[in-house]
Amino acid sequence: MRRLHVPCLCALAAFILLVSGPAQAESKKTSVLGFNFESGAETFAETFTAELRGAVDARDYLGHTGKTQDLEQLALAFGCPETPDPACLKDIGEGLDSTHLIYGVVKKASSKPPYSFQVETHLFVVSSGKIEKSTSLLIPADKQGSVYLQEGADRIIAELFSEPPSTTIIIQSNVSGATIILDENTVGETAADPLWLRNIEPGKHRIIVKKDGYQIFEKKIDIKKGTRVDVDAPLLREGETQPEGGGITPIGGGGEGGKVKSQKWRLWTGVALTVVGAGLAGGGIAFSVITNSKNGELDKARSHVAGDVCKCFDKGPGDSCYESGWDPGADYRDKVNSICDKQSTYMAGQIALYSAGAVVGGVGLYFLIDYMLNRREKKTEDIGSLPINLVPSLTPTGGALSITGSF
Repeated sequence: MRRLHVPCLCALAAFILLVSGPAQAESKKTSVLGFNFESGAETFAETFTAELRGAVDARDYLGHTGKTQDLEQLALAFGCPETPDPACLKDIGEGLDSTHLIYGVVKKASSKPPYSFQVETHLFVVSSGKIEKSTSLLIPADKQGSVYLQEGADRIIAELFSEPPSTTIIIQSNVSGATIILDENTVGETAADPLWLRNIEPGKHRIIVKKDGYQIFEKKIDIKKGTRVDVDAPLLREGETQPEGGGITPIGGGGEGGKVKSQKWRLWTGVALTVVGAGLAGGGIAFSVITNSKNGELDKARSHVAGDVCKCFDKGPGDSCYESGWDPGADYRDKVNSICDKQSTYMAGQIALYSAGAVVGGVGLYFLIDYMLNRREKKTEDIGSLPINLVPSLTPTGGALSITGSF
């Protein structure tokens, strides 16, 4: 009978190793160390490190340890060189009871503020004592809002751990604390930062966002495998008018993501109106030059006025009236009146062109500023959320563009 038991026990042991072995091998304890940084990149480095920790924490299989130490602090504590070598990183990983370390450096990618930043990230495997993978990502100056940073951190983690393209839904709202329901299942609440739902089954889904005192937001989406869908869920108080559309933007898994709807019409409208305004102002300048040029003629005419009527009686090349270009028999009082009338006409035209140019150019500048502000991250820098007013106005002697507020 023993001959039968031994093979059975061996087979059972092999089965247990086969089942438990891979699970243990895949068990990870991942720590994200605070990034090193160049001077001027301190705040960005801290913010982006936090986003990386959030991206790791959102992936259960990575086993986020929750450690918050900086690489620089740990390097000093473990007596590492300025740039930690693999042996030192291995000691740090073992000291933190981690299987994987994520660390890196943030460098300025532009010479003047607002700065763009280059983020270099490394994945260190403690058991092998080697850097398994590295990645580099440029974060432009105009894409450093929370949504963009979350997306960048998510892309870095996905690349470091060779994840396949994730089918993701990102939900954000103007009201915090609202319940988010996906296909009858509560998946979270709205907050200052968007809620990321990863590894969603491709296909049709229904999203409901609700909170007491507000109208219920509902949206149906159809998401494809490996893509991302942004859902903007504006909640209106009961009794308010519901705006058209739900603000949904499908984006490819590897794309930039979170792009604001095209506002190019604002750019070209602003450029056109600004050019027209400059042209009108140029016409006003031309009229001003013509008006000033009449002053010389007016002085010549006035110099011949004696009393009510002035006539030149002497004729010939030596006569001052003759050399001035006037008809010696002319009534110079009429000349004065005629020149003054012309000056008044040109001056009125000058004021009208200046005023129209200021108004049209001011509206053009409004559209240009509006376009530039709308290019920034929608949540934090959209012009609709900024306390700024641009008011073109007409004055008796010209025009003006009043800008009030702060931005």
